[in-house]
Amino acid sequence: MTTMIINFKQKDKITKNLISIISGGLLAMMFIVPAVSFASDNNNNKDHSENKKDLIEINTDGIKNNFCATIDAVDAKVLQSFGENENKRSLKESDGRNKFGGSRVDKEQQLEKRRSEWDEKRTNALNDLQIRAITEAQKTALSNFKAVVQAGIVSRRASIDAATKRYEEGVESVILLRRSSLSSAEQILKNSLNAAISRSKADCLSGVNSKKVKVNLKADLKNARKAFNEAISVRQKSNPSIQSLIDARNASVNKAVVDFNSLYNKARADLSASFSSSPRAH
Repeated sequence: MTTMIINFKQKDKITKNLISIISGGLLAMMFIVPAVSFASDNNNNKDHSENKKDLIEINTDGIKNNFCATIDAVDAKVLQSFGENENKRSLKESDGRNKFGGSRVDKEQQLEKRRSEWDEKRTNALNDLQIRAITEAQKTALSNFKAVVQAGIVSRRASIDAATKRYEEGVESVILLRRSSLSSAEQILKNSLNAAISRSKADCLSGVNSKKVKVNLKADLKNARKAFNEAISVRQKSNPSIQSLIDARNASVNKAVVDFNSLYNKARADLSASFSSSPRAH
Protein backbone atom coordinates (compact mmCIF):
# COMPACT_ATOMS: atom_id res chain seq x y z
CA MET A 1 0.00 0.00 0.00
CA THR A 2 1.16 3.51 -0.78
CA THR A 3 2.33 5.72 2.08
CA MET A 4 0.93 9.24 2.01
CA ILE A 5 3.33 12.09 1.30
CA ILE A 6 2.21 15.69 1.77
CA ASN A 7 4.08 18.56 0.11
CA PHE A 8 3.53 21.88 1.89
CA LYS A 9 6.35 23.80 0.18
CA GLN A 10 4.23 25.83 -2.26
CA LYS A 11 1.71 26.71 0.44
CA ASP A 12 4.49 27.73 2.84
CA LYS A 13 6.02 29.95 0.15
CA ILE A 14 2.70 31.76 -0.39
CA THR A 15 2.29 32.16 3.38
CA LYS A 16 5.76 33.65 3.78
CA ASN A 17 5.12 36.03 0.87
CA LEU A 18 1.96 37.25 2.58
CA ILE A 19 3.77 37.86 5.87
CA SER A 20 6.54 39.62 3.95
CA ILE A 21 4.00 41.96 2.39
CA ILE A 22 2.51 42.77 5.78
CA SER A 23 5.73 43.37 7.69
CA GLY A 24 8.77 42.17 5.83
CA GLY A 25 11.11 43.34 3.10
CA LEU A 26 8.43 44.64 0.74
CA LEU A 27 6.97 46.76 3.50
CA ALA A 28 10.32 48.30 4.38
CA MET A 29 10.76 49.33 0.74
CA MET A 30 7.22 50.60 0.28
CA PHE A 31 7.20 52.83 3.33
CA ILE A 32 10.56 54.48 2.95
CA VAL A 33 9.61 58.08 3.61
CA PRO A 34 10.95 60.10 0.69
CA ALA A 35 13.62 62.61 1.53
CA VAL A 36 12.41 65.98 0.27
CA SER A 37 14.44 67.61 -2.47
CA PHE A 38 13.86 71.32 -2.62
CA ALA A 39 14.82 73.71 -5.40
CA SER A 40 18.30 74.93 -4.61
CA ASP A 41 19.17 78.55 -4.05
CA ASN A 42 21.62 77.94 -6.89
CA ASN A 43 20.19 75.84 -9.74
CA ASN A 44 23.69 74.78 -10.75
CA ASN A 45 24.39 73.27 -7.35
CA LYS A 46 21.74 70.57 -6.91
CA ASP A 47 22.02 67.95 -4.21
CA HIS A 48 22.52 64.53 -5.83
CA SER A 49 23.40 62.67 -2.64
CA GLU A 50 20.00 61.00 -2.34
CA ASN A 51 18.69 58.23 -4.58
CA LYS A 52 16.38 59.94 -7.05
CA LYS A 53 13.75 57.27 -6.50
CA ASP A 54 13.43 58.48 -2.91
CA LEU A 55 13.03 62.18 -3.74
CA ILE A 56 9.99 64.38 -3.87
CA GLU A 57 10.67 67.17 -6.32
CA ILE A 58 9.06 70.50 -5.43
CA ASN A 59 8.77 73.19 -8.09
CA THR A 60 9.28 76.62 -6.54
CA ASP A 61 8.24 78.42 -9.73
CA GLY A 62 11.37 80.53 -9.78
CA ILE A 63 11.17 81.68 -6.15
CA LYS A 64 14.68 81.67 -4.68
CA ASN A 65 15.92 81.98 -1.13
CA ASN A 66 12.40 81.45 0.22
CA PHE A 67 11.63 77.84 1.00
CA CYS A 68 8.76 78.91 3.24
CA ALA A 69 6.85 80.01 0.14
CA THR A 70 6.61 76.33 -0.89
CA ILE A 71 5.80 74.82 2.51
CA ASP A 72 2.15 74.08 1.66
CA ALA A 73 3.21 72.25 -1.52
CA VAL A 74 5.74 70.28 0.50
CA ASP A 75 3.06 69.36 3.03
CA ALA A 76 0.71 68.09 0.32
CA LYS A 77 3.45 66.12 -1.44
CA VAL A 78 4.70 64.36 1.68
CA LEU A 79 1.22 63.30 2.80
CA GLN A 80 0.34 62.28 -0.76
CA SER A 81 3.39 60.01 -0.85
CA PHE A 82 2.37 58.47 2.49
CA GLY A 83 -1.16 57.79 1.23
CA GLU A 84 0.02 56.31 -2.07
CA ASN A 85 2.44 53.95 -0.33
CA GLU A 86 -0.23 52.94 2.17
CA ASN A 87 -2.59 52.09 -0.71
CA LYS A 88 0.11 50.06 -2.49
CA ARG A 89 0.77 48.03 0.64
CA SER A 90 -2.95 47.46 1.15
CA LEU A 91 -3.40 46.21 -2.43
CA LYS A 92 -0.40 43.89 -2.16
CA GLU A 93 -1.66 42.52 1.14
CA SER A 94 -5.12 41.92 -0.35
CA ASP A 95 -3.55 40.06 -3.27
CA GLY A 96 -1.43 38.02 -0.88
CA ARG A 97 -4.47 37.14 1.23
CA ASN A 98 -6.34 35.96 -1.85
CA LYS A 99 -3.43 33.75 -2.89
CA PHE A 100 -3.11 32.38 0.66
CA GLY A 101 -6.82 31.58 0.83
CA GLY A 102 -6.80 30.08 -2.66
CA SER A 103 -3.78 27.96 -1.84
CA ARG A 104 -5.44 26.61 1.30
CA VAL A 105 -8.60 25.65 -0.55
CA ASP A 106 -6.60 24.05 -3.38
CA LYS A 107 -4.53 22.01 -0.92
CA GLU A 108 -7.62 20.83 0.93
CA GLN A 109 -9.27 19.75 -2.31
CA GLN A 110 -6.12 18.01 -3.53
CA LEU A 111 -5.77 16.18 -0.22
CA GLU A 112 -9.37 14.99 -0.27
CA LYS A 113 -8.95 13.80 -3.85
CA ARG A 114 -5.77 11.89 -3.01
CA ARG A 115 -7.36 10.35 0.06
CA SER A 116 -10.26 9.12 -2.04
CA GLU A 117 -7.83 7.64 -4.56
CA TRP A 118 -5.83 5.94 -1.79
CA ASP A 119 -9.04 4.57 -0.24
CA GLU A 120 -10.06 3.09 -3.58
CA LYS A 121 -6.65 1.48 -4.15
CA ARG A 122 -6.62 0.09 -0.63
CA THR A 123 -10.10 -1.37 -1.04
CA ASN A 124 -9.08 -3.03 -4.30
CA ALA A 125 -5.94 -4.48 -2.70
CA LEU A 126 -7.92 -5.83 0.25
CA ASN A 127 -10.50 -7.37 -2.07
CA ASP A 128 -7.70 -9.20 -3.86
CA LEU A 129 -6.46 -10.49 -0.51
CA GLN A 130 -9.96 -11.54 0.42
CA ILE A 131 -10.09 -13.80 -2.63
CA ARG A 132 -6.82 -15.40 -1.56
CA ALA A 133 -7.97 -15.95 2.03
CA ILE A 134 -9.13 -19.56 2.00
CA THR A 135 -8.78 -20.87 5.54
CA GLU A 136 -10.50 -19.50 8.62
CA ALA A 137 -7.12 -18.50 10.02
CA GLN A 138 -6.36 -16.45 6.90
CA LYS A 139 -9.78 -14.83 6.94
CA THR A 140 -9.40 -13.95 10.62
CA ALA A 141 -5.91 -12.55 10.04
CA LEU A 142 -7.14 -10.47 7.12
CA SER A 143 -10.07 -9.15 9.16
CA ASN A 144 -7.68 -8.14 11.94
CA PHE A 145 -5.37 -6.51 9.38
CA LYS A 146 -8.24 -4.47 7.93
CA ALA A 147 -9.32 -3.28 11.38
CA VAL A 148 -5.79 -2.30 12.46
CA VAL A 149 -4.99 -0.47 9.21
CA GLN A 150 -8.33 1.33 9.12
CA ALA A 151 -7.92 2.53 12.70
CA GLY A 152 -4.38 3.63 11.88
CA ILE A 153 -5.53 5.60 8.83
CA VAL A 154 -8.23 7.37 10.84
CA SER A 155 -5.71 8.26 13.52
CA ARG A 156 -3.10 9.44 11.01
CA ARG A 157 -5.55 11.64 9.13
CA ALA A 158 -6.90 13.13 12.35
CA SER A 159 -3.36 13.97 13.50
CA ILE A 160 -2.46 15.55 10.16
CA ASP A 161 -5.70 17.53 10.00
CA ALA A 162 -5.18 18.78 13.57
CA ALA A 163 -1.59 19.79 12.80
CA THR A 164 -2.71 21.64 9.67
CA LYS A 165 -5.48 23.42 11.59
CA ARG A 166 -3.06 24.52 14.33
CA TYR A 167 -0.70 25.81 11.67
CA GLU A 168 -3.38 27.79 9.83
CA GLU A 169 -4.73 29.25 13.08
CA GLY A 170 -1.17 30.19 14.03
CA VAL A 171 -0.64 31.90 10.68
CA GLU A 172 -3.86 33.89 11.11
CA SER A 173 -2.70 34.93 14.57
CA VAL A 174 0.67 36.08 13.22
CA ILE A 175 -1.07 38.02 10.46
CA LEU A 176 -3.31 39.80 12.97
CA LEU A 177 -0.38 40.60 15.26
CA ARG A 178 1.75 41.94 12.46
CA ARG A 179 -1.07 43.95 10.96
CA SER A 180 -1.63 45.50 14.38
CA SER A 181 2.09 46.22 14.64
CA LEU A 182 2.05 47.77 11.20
CA SER A 183 -0.93 49.99 12.03
CA SER A 184 0.86 51.19 15.15
CA ALA A 185 4.05 51.92 13.21
CA GLU A 186 2.09 53.66 10.47
CA GLN A 187 0.48 55.92 13.04
CA ILE A 188 3.91 56.73 14.48
CA LEU A 189 5.09 57.61 10.98
CA LYS A 190 2.05 59.73 10.20
CA ASN A 191 2.36 61.60 13.48
CA SER A 192 6.04 62.22 12.81
CA LEU A 193 5.31 63.56 9.33
CA ASN A 194 2.59 65.87 10.60
CA ALA A 195 4.82 67.07 13.44
CA ALA A 196 7.67 67.79 11.01
CA ILE A 197 5.43 69.80 8.70
CA SER A 198 3.80 71.66 11.60
CA ARG A 199 7.20 72.56 12.99
CA SER A 200 8.32 73.89 9.60
CA LYS A 201 5.18 75.98 9.20
CA ALA A 202 5.55 77.37 12.71
CA ASP A 203 9.19 78.23 12.08
CA CYS A 204 8.25 79.97 8.85
CA LEU A 205 5.60 82.03 10.63
CA SER A 206 8.00 82.96 13.43
CA GLY A 207 10.59 84.23 10.97
CA VAL A 208 13.19 81.43 11.15
CA ASN A 209 15.62 81.58 8.23
CA SER A 210 14.12 79.76 5.22
CA LYS A 211 17.27 77.76 4.59
CA LYS A 212 17.31 76.55 8.20
CA VAL A 213 13.64 75.54 7.96
CA LYS A 214 14.46 73.46 4.89
CA VAL A 215 17.41 71.74 6.56
CA ASN A 216 15.38 71.00 9.68
CA LEU A 217 12.50 69.54 7.71
CA LYS A 218 14.75 67.24 5.73
CA ALA A 219 16.31 66.04 8.99
CA ASP A 220 12.88 65.53 10.58
CA LEU A 221 11.66 63.47 7.62
CA LYS A 222 14.79 61.34 7.74
CA ASN A 223 14.24 60.74 11.47
CA ALA A 224 10.59 59.84 10.79
CA ARG A 225 11.69 57.20 8.30
CA LYS A 226 14.23 55.84 10.79
CA ALA A 227 11.67 55.72 13.61
CA PHE A 228 9.20 53.87 11.40
CA ASN A 229 11.73 51.23 10.31
CA GLU A 230 12.87 50.74 13.91
CA ALA A 231 9.28 50.35 15.10
CA ILE A 232 8.62 47.72 12.44
CA SER A 233 11.86 45.89 13.27
CA VAL A 234 11.19 45.76 17.03
CA ARG A 235 7.62 44.58 16.63
CA GLN A 236 8.54 42.03 13.99
CA LYS A 237 11.17 40.45 16.22
CA SER A 238 8.71 40.15 19.10
CA ASN A 239 6.08 38.36 17.01
CA PRO A 240 5.93 34.58 16.52
CA SER A 241 7.88 33.16 13.61
CA ILE A 242 6.13 31.61 10.64
CA GLN A 243 9.02 29.17 10.35
CA SER A 244 8.38 27.90 13.89
CA LEU A 245 4.77 27.18 12.90
CA ILE A 246 5.95 25.35 9.78
CA ASP A 247 8.45 23.30 11.80
CA ALA A 248 5.83 22.38 14.41
CA ARG A 249 3.33 21.31 11.74
CA ASN A 250 5.91 19.27 9.84
CA ALA A 251 7.05 17.55 13.04
CA SER A 252 3.47 16.54 13.86
CA VAL A 253 2.80 15.34 10.31
CA ASN A 254 6.02 13.35 10.18
CA LYS A 255 5.25 11.72 13.53
CA ALA A 256 1.77 10.74 12.34
CA VAL A 257 3.25 9.18 9.19
CA VAL A 258 6.03 7.35 11.08
CA ASP A 259 3.58 6.01 13.68
CA PHE A 260 1.26 4.75 10.96
CA ASN A 261 4.07 3.14 8.99
CA SER A 262 5.23 1.31 12.12
CA LEU A 263 1.71 0.04 12.80
CA TYR A 264 1.14 -0.89 9.17
CA ASN A 265 4.44 -2.76 8.79
CA LYS A 266 3.72 -4.86 11.87
CA ALA A 267 0.16 -5.61 10.73
CA ARG A 268 1.43 -6.56 7.28
CA ALA A 269 4.10 -8.82 8.78
CA ASP A 270 1.47 -10.57 10.91
CA LEU A 271 -0.79 -11.01 7.88
CA SER A 272 2.05 -12.36 5.74
CA ALA A 273 2.97 -14.83 8.46
CA SER A 274 -0.60 -16.09 8.60
CA PHE A 275 -0.76 -16.64 4.85
CA SER A 276 2.65 -18.26 4.79
CA SER A 277 1.95 -20.66 7.64
CA SER A 278 -1.52 -21.69 6.53
CA PRO A 279 -1.77 -24.71 4.20
CA ARG A 280 -2.94 -23.95 0.68
CA ALA A 281 -6.35 -25.29 -0.23
CA HIS A 282 -6.52 -27.75 -3.08
